[in-house]
Amino acid sequence: MQICVPTGHIAVPLTEHCASLWANYPYPCQNASAWDYFPRAESQTSVRLAPGFSSTGIVLRLAPRSVVGGSHQPKGFHMRFGMSGAFLPASMDDFTPEMARRIRDLGYSGCFTRFTDDPFTTAPARANRVRDLLAEHGLRMYQAIGYRPPLIHPDETVRTNAVRTLAAAVRLTKELGCRGTHTGPGSLNPRGAWFPHPYNWTTQAKDQLIKSLREVAPVAEECGVYIGMEGHLLVTLDCAETMAEVLGAVNSPFVRCDLDPVNWITRETVFDTGPAIDHMVKVLGSFIIGGHAKDVIIEDRLVLHISECAAGTGILDWDTFLPHIEALDPDAPLVVEHCTTEELGPISEFLHEKATELGITVRK
Repeated sequence: MQICVPTGHIAVPLTEHCASLWANYPYPCQNASAWDYFPRAESQTSVRLAPGFSSTGIVLRLAPRSVVGGSHQPKGFHMRFGMSGAFLPASMDDFTPEMARRIRDLGYSGCFTRFTDDPFTTAPARANRVRDLLAEHGLRMYQAIGYRPPLIHPDETVRTNAVRTLAAAVRLTKELGCRGTHTGPGSLNPRGAWFPHPYNWTTQAKDQLIKSLREVAPVAEECGVYIGMEGHLLVTLDCAETMAEVLGAVNSPFVRCDLDPVNWITRETVFDTGPAIDHMVKVLGSFIIGGHAKDVIIEDRLVLHISECAAGTGILDWDTFLPHIEALDPDAPLVVEHCTTEELGPISEFLHEKATELGITVRK
């Protein structure tokens, strides 16, 4: 039996695979296929390259050194950069070839759109036009907005309507040719889905969120579209542990999360974000399907002001963050968020330069 082993991987017969082998593995299985891919601690010497296979075996992907300690070494892996916001339109009908060319010229290979078109009434042909336009320019839509409905709401009528909205968004996402639908848990704060409210951190809110995601999961699975949950200190998904608990309870391969570490940075971690990012990745493992790129600062203002800023302009540990995203599935994108049109160029330059410095190849 012959196996094609990808660059940066080693092949090991199943008989070589023992319990002690997994002591330094920071992630669970990432691809449920006949041959599974696992990052591996490079210091693990008990694994040897197998000369052949019988009927069973595993393929191990060598993780960057920075994932498990030490300096990063290039391994021939790849990652993708996407953009969002800025000059992208609110309506899909206003998306133009000029915008697609601009995305490409800025050094990005795809985008995350926040179209406001009604997911219940938008004709598939309108979404297909955008899908085809992006494909003509060699671009991909990495994420589309899920409209941030209040999935945690205590009123069952409101919560059920929120599930219907997210399900409709997932179906529209499929027509856009998009990898995933992005959303958060919602909030009871009337000013916005990401703003604080005491109910957000209650057990009831978490239980309602799990119920909502379980109800919409079959739609995501049928469409083959990820629901990419995002967390934040101010909402129900307030830390990596809560995110992992919720996603584990939902137990769907298409209900996953994006890693946006800035959203979980605290006073205790803001000046040393690398270990905080390592911890998030260790807790979330294969729940992570991509990342969001922005930066963080702590301001000289009272009482406490931790703010986000454009990627590359703050104090986030990018030497830790980028290799973690690189170690995901090769289709997993890092999407730039919350910046102006003018900032997109410098951010692209920063990310490409940092990737080169770390030995990471960026897919075009």
